[in-house]
Amino acid sequence: VKLIDKTLKRFKINQLSSVLRNVEVLGKVIKIYEVKNFKTPKREGRIVSFLFGDETGTTRVVVWDEKLINKIENGLFKEGDTLLIKSGYVKENNGVKEIHLGSLAEIEVNPEGEKIENVSSKLEIQKKKIKDLKENDFAKIEGTIVQVFRPSFFEACPECGKRLELVGDKFSCKEHGFVNEVLIPVLTFFLDDGTENIRVVCFRENAEKLIGLRREELEKIKQDYEIFEPIREKLLGMQVGVVGKV
Repeated sequence: VKLIDKTLKRFKINQLSSVLRNVEVLGKVIKIYEVKNFKTPKREGRIVSFLFGDETGTTRVVVWDEKLINKIENGLFKEGDTLLIKSGYVKENNGVKEIHLGSLAEIEVNPEGEKIENVSSKLEIQKKKIKDLKENDFAKIEGTIVQVFRPSFFEACPECGKRLELVGDKFSCKEHGFVNEVLIPVLTFFLDDGTENIRVVCFRENAEKLIGLRREELEKIKQDYEIFEPIREKLLGMQVGVVGKV
C-alpha cells in the first residue's frame, strides 16, 4: 500500500482541490499583503499571503514558513513576477481554495522557459453579511458608511512601496537607501449592513478613490484636516461594496 506520494504534480488553479498535497503551480503575483502576526492556544508566529493567478483563475497563497517569510520581506519577488510554487498543499477556507506553503515548500522566481501569457481575474469570493464574518475570511460585504475618521498617512518608497524609516532628517528604504518619499493615505470607516457593523481600513489606491484626491493633493489634508470635513460629510451615508480579508 502506497501511503505517501512525494511526486510533484503540476496543476492549474481551476484544478485545485482541498485533498491535494505536494502540488506544483505556475502563476503570476497579483498583489502582496503585509506580514501578519498570529497567536492561537497551540502556536504563534507570522504569516504572509499574496494573490496569485494563471490563465484559469486566481487564488490566495498563504506562507507559514519563517524562512520563506523572511525572503519575501527582503524582496524575493514583486508584483508581476512569475512564480513556480513547489510542494504546496491546498486548503479550503470558507468554501474558497487556497495554496498553503509550509517548511517543505519552495518558490522559484521567474523560472527560465516558463511564462504566463494572460492572468484570469476570476477569483472565488463569497458575499457575506457582516454578522457571519469570521477571522481570516476573504469575502465581499456591502453596506452603508456610518462613521468616517480622519485619514492618517505614512511615507513609502517610490520604488518598492514599502514604509520608510526616518534617518536624521531624511527618509530611508532598507532596499533602495535614501529616497524622495511618497505619501500613502490610510482611511478608516465603519460599514453597517443592517446585521452588524465593522471597521474597514483602506490603504493606498482604495483610500485615494474614496477621498477623491490625487496623491500629490493629499499633503493639503495632512497639513490642514479642515479640508477633509466636506469629504467626510460626502462619504457618510454612501453605500459601498468592499472585498478584503477579515
